[in-house]
Amino acid sequence: MDPRVKELFLKQLRQRRLRQTEHERERNRFQMFAEREYLRVKRNSIIRERTKVSVLRMMRDTDACNPIVYDSFRPRMETPSMKPETKEQVLEKIGYLAKSLYNKHRMENDNLQMLQKDELEKALQNWDLIPPTKNIENKAVPKVKVIKMDFKYLTEEIKDADEKAIEAAKGNDKAKDVKSNEEAMDVN
Repeated sequence: MDPRVKELFLKQLRQRRLRQTEHERERNRFQMFAEREYLRVKRNSIIRERTKVSVLRMMRDTDACNPIVYDSFRPRMETPSMKPETKEQVLEKIGYLAKSLYNKHRMENDNLQMLQKDELEKALQNWDLIPPTKNIENKAVPKVKVIKMDFKYLTEEIKDADEKAIEAAKGNDKAKDVKSNEEAMDVN
């Protein structure tokens, strides 16, 4: 094999590997973002469902209702990121972003393949290894594999975990009621 062709092949291979690691890094970053968003929404929904009032909420309410501070209190405008989202909205947003990332990776890979094919074709023609009128096929330059991201595990496994947690909480409440009834009987 001609050393120039081998050198070009190795250069293109490095470019493909670099692109593959960039895509993997982007997928990992996006996966971490998606899981963080989902957990944030989950945490906020749990906090909103609580019936107990926190100390911070009481302090905030006293500041808001204090006549001395009331005139100076102006609520901040709610930005879209501050609005509470439901799990379904977050999963829909994650799905849309995952599809956009997949399309971006696919277009980048198609672009890289065409550039490398043209580069290989021009180099082979300049080195008189193929005639100038002959074109090489797309198969001559491999593509980087594009992986589609799937977040079904967020909806299925966490849904199962939620149901188990609810059942466990109900069981704990019943156990506390039984324990408190037994303690009340012992006191009498």
